[in-house]
Amino acid sequence: MAEWCANASGLAANATAEIPRVIWSDQNLPRPPLPYISLRRLTSGSGYDQTRTIADLPLMSSVQVTTTTVGQAARIDLGHGSPGYAVQAGDAIEDVRDGLIAAIAARPDAVTTAVTAPDTFTVSGLGPGLAWPIAAVEGAVVTPITIGDVEITETTRTTVVRVDLFGFDTPDETGLDYADTLIADLGRAQTAAFFSERGVSVIGPRPSVGDLSALSGAERETRAFFDLQVAQWTRHTDANSATVTAIADPETLAIPAGGNAADVDLLRLTA
Repeated sequence: MAEWCANASGLAANATAEIPRVIWSDQNLPRPPLPYISLRRLTSGSGYDQTRTIADLPLMSSVQVTTTTVGQAARIDLGHGSPGYAVQAGDAIEDVRDGLIAAIAARPDAVTTAVTAPDTFTVSGLGPGLAWPIAAVEGAVVTPITIGDVEITETTRTTVVRVDLFGFDTPDETGLDYADTLIADLGRAQTAAFFSERGVSVIGPRPSVGDLSALSGAERETRAFFDLQVAQWTRHTDANSATVTAIADPETLAIPAGGNAADVDLLRLTA
């Protein structure tokens, strides 16, 4: 929440480690220079669990890099993002493959990659960030290897966070106007994806802006505020609950002792 406030308000450009411009009120930090934003938790609701089964997920997929042309990129959709690698001069196909793997590793998705050929690697995962949705965007081909059903338990906890904006009044814009600008940013798809990648979403109706400006000494201290209802969720996946229902290439999976590639309905994919 603090990171979003800093970026959306433009305060991040003026912040330093010694002088943050967005603070949590319970941190007992000195008041930053104006303008600044203060966050505080008003309520913390109880969590609840929801268990559901998602069918036909690509539990393991093969990614083949198809370009070494400078100016092009190898990119895939994975989870809520699109990691990619821009081809550099002198890159061989292995360099592009490794660049895309590095881009995937830098994301919060809990997935595993394994090189299988100079231009190919696999992506799999059975943690909070399953390897789905996954699809090719450019410079790559994605082929599902194993498809299965996964039982997922999601725990959601709701919290109301107050966002206080101090000292944002200017000759052209009041703090109330600035608060409205921040609220409008919550409607952007990029902002929703930013929160979703961190296991958070802003829920409920559009917040209303209030004015708590008051005299501070001989001067009027401007203060606008709004409250956000925030849902924090965590996803739990039991590795043994992922049942393989189809195998595109049985040889890519270890067959249990005494089993064979035809025993698809008996296989369990383990982490």
